[in-house]
Amino acid sequence: MNIVKLNEKHLDLIAKLHKENFSEEHTTFYLREELIKEYYRQFFREDEIFFLGLEDNGKLLGIILGGNKNKLAYCKEKFIKDHKKSLTKNILVSTVAKPKFIYKLFYERIILKFLYDEKIKKNIDLSNSYNILSIVIDKSKRRKGLGKILIYEFEKLAKKNKKEFLTLSVRKSNESALNFYKKIGFIPYKETNIGIYFYKKIKI
Repeated sequence: MNIVKLNEKHLDLIAKLHKENFSEEHTTFYLREELIKEYYRQFFREDEIFFLGLEDNGKLLGIILGGNKNKLAYCKEKFIKDHKKSLTKNILVSTVAKPKFIYKLFYERIILKFLYDEKIKKNIDLSNSYNILSIVIDKSKRRKGLGKILIYEFEKLAKKNKKEFLTLSVRKSNESALNFYKKIGFIPYKETNIGIYFYKKIKI
């Protein structure tokens, strides 16, 4: 098993891993593979964004994507702007095929956001941090320590770049992920209508 720095040549493998293993809880689960590839392609074009994979005999078993929070946000916004028509069409198709998708989108993004007050659990300055945007592990290889390996490698990158913290967010409904991050030292600091936000102090 090897840690590899991913590039655009890996996009087919990344999209396949995402499509087959990402939870239906996430809206990107409903994207076509071509759109998933375009989504991830954005992140290869910016510095201070890191995309690592765990590979075994040519098979991609897991990925981790993260880095500068502002640049990650810029890439996501650019993807939406550049692919607005394709995304609209994809959403319409998903609505017909899986009606619960649009209900879920409406309920989470509008109703819950209106009803739920954001809770700050801990005030902390996280300006000197790297954010983990996405981590995906092959379903058949879960609970074997692969997630820990990827996060450890990402933590080494953050440390090398003199960052103090790692941050990430997890959906409140994803109990296994919530427990996993708590076990490896992540501490919750904020709660919203959809997710819980965590930070981890990087050991010097």
